[in-house]
Amino acid sequence: MSKKLPKIVKEVWESKIKQSPKANKHISYSQLSSFATCEKQWYLTYVKKLSPYQPSIHAVFGTAMHETIQTWLEVLYHDKVKTANEMDLDALLYQNLIKAYKSQKAQNGHEHFTNQDELNLFYIDGKNILNFLKKKRGGYFTTKGVYLAGIETLL
Repeated sequence: MSKKLPKIVKEVWESKIKQSPKANKHISYSQLSSFATCEKQWYLTYVKKLSPYQPSIHAVFGTAMHETIQTWLEVLYHDKVKTANEMDLDALLYQNLIKAYKSQKAQNGHEHFTNQDELNLFYIDGKNILNFLKKKRGGYFTTKGVYLAGIETLL
């Protein structure tokens, strides 16, 4: 970490909140979207667990992009802009896609739920999104006087 962090940011960054996995509750974007669409469907799916989870290329892509951008932002804000600019985000996205796919395939009884062509299309889209994000970084993620205290930090 090359930047001098304000004390409060450092405290948040370094804090280790100890909670049991049961106490560590979260709501995903999918859950929030489901709830906004139909509260009863959300209740039956997430509380009663009557609808089994169905893996999808969209979930794999979302997880991989999330992990890739999170890693990039951590480098951007905790190291140097130059280091973040030099990162091979395409390779990182590819690794994260493979990892997310393997994880969801395991949850699916090791059955494939997509194919190589579809995975490649999502990878190409992801590369284009990351390229756009890097080009427009200054407009979205300024580093002047801004510090990253955490990503998905428990409050």
